[in-house]
Amino acid sequence: MTTPNDPQPMNLDELRARQENTARDVAENSRAIAEMRVRAEERAARHYRAIAEIRAREQEHAALHDREMAEMRVRDDERAAWHHKNMAEMDESLAARIAWHEREMDAMRIAQEERNKEMAEIRANIAKLTQAQDRTNQDVSTLKGWGLELYCKRNPEIFAASLGLRDEEIVSNRDIRNIAAAARQAGVITLDQSRELSRADIYIHARRDSNYQPLCLVVEASYQVDGDDVRRAADRAALLDQVIREYQPRNLNGQAIPIVAGTDIAPIVKTAAEHLGVTYVNVQNGNQLTNPPE
Repeated sequence: MTTPNDPQPMNLDELRARQENTARDVAENSRAIAEMRVRAEERAARHYRAIAEIRAREQEHAALHDREMAEMRVRDDERAAWHHKNMAEMDESLAARIAWHEREMDAMRIAQEERNKEMAEIRANIAKLTQAQDRTNQDVSTLKGWGLELYCKRNPEIFAASLGLRDEEIVSNRDIRNIAAAARQAGVITLDQSRELSRADIYIHARRDSNYQPLCLVVEASYQVDGDDVRRAADRAALLDQVIREYQPRNLNGQAIPIVAGTDIAPIVKTAAEHLGVTYVNVQNGNQLTNPPE
């Protein structure tokens, strides 16, 4: 017995129709699946080809990169070799310049040492010449002083003209020494004073032209009159004046007058002479070494 919900029994035709439909669906599905497989395989083939192309391009890029890197390495090696070569050349050139500079410096040091030796020799020669010149100047000054003293002794009239004197007469050093010795024996002066008195350059006895008063000039003659000449003239004139006053020698009388005679005198020395009462007499051309005219 059947119920209302029970399926109705199918007949054979319907079953066959359904089977045929199912078979067609299965066939269509198979074709669809086959088409899908074909498309999938085509897509996979395209994918594989794309991948292969990508890999080929990557390999080409890698090969290109490798070639470029190799070329860069070659260029770097060439540049490094060029740099090393240039550095070696620069080092060689620098070493050559340093060696040349050292040779030049050695040559300069040697030349400087030679110049220093030459300069030392020149300075030594200059010092010798200076010493010789000083000695020559001293000798010339001494000779000029002797010449001036001789000129004054041979021309006592130059003092007469300068000081207003007359009857001038040279008193010899021998007479002065005799007077000094006698005065020493008389106790008027000491031995040292008698020796000092006899060392004056020139003694001249004369009279003042105005009043005939007798005078005795004590002269220190020097080409360049200095303070020592002034002091010696003042001291020796004072000694002679003491001898004349206290001993009163028979062959010498009058006041002793200190005189300095020369070609030149410094202002300060002339002032000192005036302060000591020493008269300066300028003697022009009195330093000739030849015999002056009588």
